[in-house]
Amino acid sequence: MSAFDKVIGYKNIKSDMVRTLDVFLDREKYGELGVEIPSGMALIGEPGIGKTTLAKAFIEECGVNSYVIRKDKPNGDFVNHITETFDNAIGNAPSVILLDDLDKFANEDQAHLNAEEYVTVQACMDKAKGSQVFVIATMNETYNIPDSLLRVGRFDKQHYMKFPKGSEAADIMRYYLSKKKVSDDIDVEEIVRLFECSSCAELENLVNRAGMIAGYRDSEVIEQRDLFSAWKETLFDESVEVKDKDKEHLRMKAVHECGHTVVAEAIYPGMVNYTTVFVSVSGMSGGRTSRHILFEDFCTVEEVEKEIMMSLGGKAATEVVFGEACLGSNSDMHDVFMLAQSLADDENVYDFRGWIADEHTPLEVKTIRDLTTQTVVSRCYNETKKLIHKNRELLDSLVTELLDKQVLTYKDIARIKGNGVTGL
Repeated sequence: MSAFDKVIGYKNIKSDMVRTLDVFLDREKYGELGVEIPSGMALIGEPGIGKTTLAKAFIEECGVNSYVIRKDKPNGDFVNHITETFDNAIGNAPSVILLDDLDKFANEDQAHLNAEEYVTVQACMDKAKGSQVFVIATMNETYNIPDSLLRVGRFDKQHYMKFPKGSEAADIMRYYLSKKKVSDDIDVEEIVRLFECSSCAELENLVNRAGMIAGYRDSEVIEQRDLFSAWKETLFDESVEVKDKDKEHLRMKAVHECGHTVVAEAIYPGMVNYTTVFVSVSGMSGGRTSRHILFEDFCTVEEVEKEIMMSLGGKAATEVVFGEACLGSNSDMHDVFMLAQSLADDENVYDFRGWIADEHTPLEVKTIRDLTTQTVVSRCYNETKKLIHKNRELLDSLVTELLDKQVLTYKDIARIKGNGVTGL
């Protein structure tokens, strides 16, 4: 069994790593072809998605001397540690160096990208070139790392790793469940759908918390209800019991969240993963509506305008039901105007008069761009309110049950929808 088999998913990345590994280990074959050993590889992505695990699998498969550099020393000592580690790797080549969390090596920003730590890594990689030392680095982001360090010739390949989803996330969940005693009623797809865009670490923690819940109720196996309870704990980690004085605010929040749900379901049936409302320990009401990710990137104007409408659903529902403006839609409005502005400016969808070339663009051009953006948002908002009016009965049903249960899953929403929902 390959060490890469222990890492679920990321098929294309693992395939490239295996090919790189072959170059590293079979110098005679590739030497005859004139192929040089790549200098390094970078694994980039959110925390907890398996970057370090994948890097360690590469090291294990190499079977050569390996070294790990993490920021665990004061700045001056750490710079010396980097230099000493590279010197040892060169002296004991062939070898592999793992730069774990490279973006944490220095406290820099984009205005100061010449941190001593990064300059040292860069110089050491250049020194190691041609000495059969391979460098693999993990990082959450690249914003504060100099382009000169990340360029081809140092890190010849950069892999951007994303949250596992769909069948890949389900396989990861099954892997973690395989280490536990579980019942036959486990519906992995349901839990993965509710836990969409979660890291491997979060999925692992969910399964372990479910085991704690099962053990506390003296069960010999983990059941679906334990996984569901563990999931709900992640949603309501700081929530408290709803008191009478909170109920009206909570109802407004429920209308807001169900407005998002109604519009999303009218545009893309089955899109909503779940919707929730809660009261925090500070007494503030809150909520969240999770939607299934259909597009990595928008391809058409229609898709962007539908996204705008779904973001406006909460504000529109509050106005329709209560006859007043919603004060809980600040983040929604930021998203809405960002999307509309990108259509008016970046993409020049509506005309060319709103193109902002640079900071010296005339004020009248910026005014046209802003007026176009406002017109787009207003038109989408009117269409959104029409959807809310068409589906008012569904909205009221969702609000009633959400206030009772505090969370509605996609299965609950499908049941409440019954015969369907009126779309655009």
